[in-house]
Amino acid sequence: MIALLVVCGIAISLTACQKDLNKKEPVITQEIRFQVLPLGRTKTLENIVERYNAEHPQVKIVVEETDTKQIMSPTQYLREELPADIVLFSSGEPGDLKQLEKEDLLLDLNISLQSLESSLPPALLAGSILNDKQIVVPVSINPSVMYYNKRLFERAGLDMPGDDWTWEQYDSYSRAIDQLGTDIYGSQLSFVFPPFPNQFSWLVQNSGNSIQSTDGWYQDYIDSPETVHVAQWLYNYFKHNKGKSMESFPRFEEGIVGMSGRAMDTELYNKPNSTVELGIATWPHFEGTARANPASYVYYGISSKSKAPKEAWKFLEYLYFNANDDAVALAHANYTVPVFEPLREAARKGADETAELYYREAEYAYTMPISPRNPIWSDKALSMFSEIWTSPIDEIQQRLHEVGVELDKLEG
Repeated sequence: MIALLVVCGIAISLTACQKDLNKKEPVITQEIRFQVLPLGRTKTLENIVERYNAEHPQVKIVVEETDTKQIMSPTQYLREELPADIVLFSSGEPGDLKQLEKEDLLLDLNISLQSLESSLPPALLAGSILNDKQIVVPVSINPSVMYYNKRLFERAGLDMPGDDWTWEQYDSYSRAIDQLGTDIYGSQLSFVFPPFPNQFSWLVQNSGNSIQSTDGWYQDYIDSPETVHVAQWLYNYFKHNKGKSMESFPRFEEGIVGMSGRAMDTELYNKPNSTVELGIATWPHFEGTARANPASYVYYGISSKSKAPKEAWKFLEYLYFNANDDAVALAHANYTVPVFEPLREAARKGADETAELYYREAEYAYTMPISPRNPIWSDKALSMFSEIWTSPIDEIQQRLHEVGVELDKLEG
């Protein structure tokens, strides 16, 4: 009897152990918040995220739309208790990187990028390295293109913009379309009057130049012949448009504006509009200068407060540093140009005519490394710069020189 009880006890124990072995441990799902621009929250992205979450039950990717406040003040946002895991930066120089690096608010991605560096543009990577740390990584280029209304061009008797045209031609077209009526606007250059320094700097980049050196000094750059030429062009452009407030121009979509420079507007492009017969042209350049596109870039960083940084990087790698079908589909949906060469090549093969224009323009994208010296403009410098646009045109070079001298006195 005792032997029988022992055998039964062993059998029961083995059965219980077998049940424990077959029992699946509960999967702990880690939420990863992923930021996108509002226009980037497409149905394509939602489908990709849904599939990714199903295939990776240990994580849950949650898409969040970023806003202007966060993009303009990334340091303040990342100081918050719970920022997103995967943080978006969108600009020519991605946010206040110096302060972000100083406060260790973003993780160093150098190790993660080691196997990918040969397929990424060196200039773009160099533009986001501080103290040997790669705290953000570029994922896509958004070139500028020129939208134009074919109907207004035809009414003005103008040829459509060519593949290689100039700002001087742009101004000529704008003046001709202006003549169609007081309620017609030849062009829409999104500048206030007088222009902000960053707007002027952006326009100078159209000539493939900069208002400051790579190490942050202004003299001989902000007053160079190339910069002065751009300033004189802008001066005359403002003078011609006197009486038509640049800040209150109607929207291009209303059908009474001839040309509007912008990055890809997927909503306008994909939405029928009876008032605009849409044409999309390459970005103009200044006469005598090579083509240069002041493209914007989308960068991502991973918050140092993320509880799942490795998983966050794996998702970024899946979307932007891979040539899989999902990565290609996302590039097509957003009309962005991937920076990762294998993905760019794969996406370009299936690009439509408009997307192909973006790929060609991306070849002229202007890149400027982050300067080790980047002084904040003083009130005096801002005032001096503002006065340029109401002074005689022949004083522009001297006044730009004086602004450069003032800026070089400031601490960077």
